[in-house]
Amino acid sequence: MSELLFPAAALAVMFCIIMPLATIVSRQVLASRRSRAATWADFGSSSTWAWIVAPTILPLAWLASAAAHSVEEMGARGACVLDHQLGAECLDAWLLLGAVLLITGGVFVWRIRLEGSISTGVVVADGSPLRRRVTELALSVPALRSCRIAVSRGAPAPVFACGWFRPRIVLDACFVEANDDDVLVAALLHEAEHAQAHDPLRVLLARVCLTLNPVGRLLEADLQRWRNAREAACDHVAVQEGGNNLALAEGIVRAARFRCDEGRCGVTALGGPDASALRLRLALLMQQPKALRAARGRSRGIAIILIAAAMVPHTGESSLLEHFHAAIEQLVLGSGLF
Repeated sequence: MSELLFPAAALAVMFCIIMPLATIVSRQVLASRRSRAATWADFGSSSTWAWIVAPTILPLAWLASAAAHSVEEMGARGACVLDHQLGAECLDAWLLLGAVLLITGGVFVWRIRLEGSISTGVVVADGSPLRRRVTELALSVPALRSCRIAVSRGAPAPVFACGWFRPRIVLDACFVEANDDDVLVAALLHEAEHAQAHDPLRVLLARVCLTLNPVGRLLEADLQRWRNAREAACDHVAVQEGGNNLALAEGIVRAARFRCDEGRCGVTALGGPDASALRLRLALLMQQPKALRAARGRSRGIAIILIAAAMVPHTGESSLLEHFHAAIEQLVLGSGLF
């Protein structure tokens, strides 16, 4: 049983102390960002998303990396104080690394199953008039030429972006038939921004992080605000790329009549799930909004910070986790329990 002391203590500190404290800091930063944002859509930036996931993903990345480092150096460092009687090597770090990977992977798989697979309906054949029309429209707009676009019947929403690793845009055949070219181009440009920013994947990762975080509920409202702001930001980008703002507003209203539970079908639908946010988006479109570069930020800086957090345990002669390991076992040894 002594092999479980260090993993249990490390997980308890990480999940019950570090993550809650980081979440409180993140909430304060996000509140400050909301108050300082020039427009509502600015809250839909990549840095906002980073503050939502950081309280979970950064501590877990560090803990997994530090545990792996302890495993690599365990024989040389001799971090174990207790005699576990399990051979020459201590298994504590292996158990901790396995627990972190098991918990994280389990929640990730569970969230994917909860989101459900995307049923896009019956895909319309490439040679059909509807498919040819959409293809011609996409080829006529530079920003759409590289997009993966499908036309289906029985899709869960009129037009949406889906796919976590290879995003694509799906239009329901009824939406194509009911709208003119301007509406279709504007709607495609909106969803193209979602696809290029990998928003379906970012929403999935955010939900995984909030599920792993014991106080993740404190950030759920900010996640929803980010999603609403992303819709407005994608509206802005669609107009910047040549979409007609009035046509986009018309497409949003028509798409909103077809309600889709985005939390279950895993898509970013044009109409969106929030009626109040929808009204604000339409009001902004009527004002012909200007470019918002902050809302188009990508996640390169986030990836650099994540890699740095994972590399920290490997840069020094000793690891903070190893000192914690030794301290826990010395405390237990001093208490006389073992």
